[in-house]
Amino acid sequence: MSNFQPKLAEEYVLIKKIREQISAVNLKVSERTATEYRKTFQKLQEKGVHFSEASSKNTFYKNRAATLFSLAEGAKFLMNQRDKCEKGTEYHAEIVQKLAEISKFFDDFPANSDPESNENGSKITWEDVKSSKKMESHSKKNGLGKLVKIENWEQKLFEKCSTKHQNALAVSLLSGCRPAEIEAGVLVKNDESGNLVLQIKGAKLSEIRGQEIRELSISREHFAAKFLLGQLDRASEITVSSNAKAFSDAVRQAGKRAFPRLRVGVSPYSIRHAVASSLKASGVDADAVAMTLGHAATASQSAYGRAHHGTAGACGLAIVGVSASRAVRNTIKPPPPAKASRFAAPGMR
Repeated sequence: MSNFQPKLAEEYVLIKKIREQISAVNLKVSERTATEYRKTFQKLQEKGVHFSEASSKNTFYKNRAATLFSLAEGAKFLMNQRDKCEKGTEYHAEIVQKLAEISKFFDDFPANSDPESNENGSKITWEDVKSSKKMESHSKKNGLGKLVKIENWEQKLFEKCSTKHQNALAVSLLSGCRPAEIEAGVLVKNDESGNLVLQIKGAKLSEIRGQEIRELSISREHFAAKFLLGQLDRASEITVSSNAKAFSDAVRQAGKRAFPRLRVGVSPYSIRHAVASSLKASGVDADAVAMTLGHAATASQSAYGRAHHGTAGACGLAIVGVSASRAVRNTIKPPPPAKASRFAAPGMR
């Protein structure tokens, strides 16, 4: 049951505001363009990804336009439903809540803003996407095959890493977690069976995205697990933390020293792809792969690794169990959306 029960005055202000916001969106497009926008937005929703998660400038602008158009069109539909439904009911409250979410999205990404220069306050610009290196994902995925063909590449990389960052690299090799998650601190302990346990605080969180906390059980036979378990002889648990940028730089430098002939750079995201590939190659179910990577939707893992890149004895196979703070949504074959959530804003499914 929704707990969103706005006062009439607040609801009036919201409706007035959202009418102004969607008036800035060009809804007078051809039917062909409108259909393309709806299909694009539907795919983004099914995958549970933000429009800014694009690998090219053209895709970024296409996704942005499709999202703004579809949310504006959806807001009009919801306001029409609001006018027809009985006030004070759960359905009425649900509609108003969804309108509030859409309005919040337009606050962050105004339709009249310039996503190129951040004019008028767009929260994310194309320059932000480039500078945050989100485009690295595609190249790391394609270059992964060359890296994993190197015998014992994990050990060789680890040996060439600076001592200061070896704890963080051990965690990365075992879990495939993000550099930002290592910076937040990963709790390391062991369980009653003697296996290593990693408790990771998730990054990239929203109401439907990411795992706030995930816990991985790791076989003590993996060399990186042995390295961390050796430190637990002196303490019941330790927290591994390293500055994200410094750690990423350390991994790149270690990669250059360990593999001077490898033309593809090695980064923490190369390791993340390798872990995903190993899990997929070993036949681990989609829910477990998603939880391991810190995802809340099964489709998100499609961006990470390929099954044919997985190798026997690789880092991902050291994971013997995983649990996470929320259930994983099966978005590979999503069910038809409910009527009231047909035009749900990002973060609101």
